[in-house]
Amino acid sequence: MSTGKIIVGAGAVVIALLITAGQFTTINTGENGIYVGFDGKVKNEVLTPGIKYDGFGTIKVFNTRKITVQSNDLTPKTKDNTIMKDMDVVVNYSLSPTSLFDFYTDYDMSNHGVTDSGQIELMSTFIQRLITSAVNQSVDEYSALEVNSSLDKIQDTIKQNLNAALDTNNLAGKIKIDSVVVVKADLPEALVA
Repeated sequence: MSTGKIIVGAGAVVIALLITAGQFTTINTGENGIYVGFDGKVKNEVLTPGIKYDGFGTIKVFNTRKITVQSNDLTPKTKDNTIMKDMDVVVNYSLSPTSLFDFYTDYDMSNHGVTDSGQIELMSTFIQRLITSAVNQSVDEYSALEVNSSLDKIQDTIKQNLNAALDTNNLAGKIKIDSVVVVKADLPEALVA
């Protein structure tokens, strides 16, 4: 065998190893991704759904379509200074895929949550903090006995307050509040007949 054939064969093996050294990541519908190189640098390019080649880096996949945040055991104060026994609120929001790079690089993990499967939920903890404030501002407009009969209005007001807070934080258009549902609104024992 000639030396030239050995070099060509070895070169082909090296190229084959380089091509297969990385792995592939599947980005599902409703998700987007960003590429993080082996050196830790994040590429400012949004990856769309499909099968993507990681190369020597990794692809971070994020849900952008429907993220659910639940705030339980809230105790807002009503217009007549009654503290609610318990209020639970569920908020669904979505992210603009073009904002993934900014959310991932400009906000630390204290603003994000992690699912049971280990996927990072961008801005979920941030939204959870906003929910508490929005609920307090919204319930403050009603007396304790009006709260349960005004839940539709309260939900709308919570959504408006969340959108105003996003606007104040220059996040309007980057985060969209899709829905707000008050799951539970319990009055204090003293008011329950």
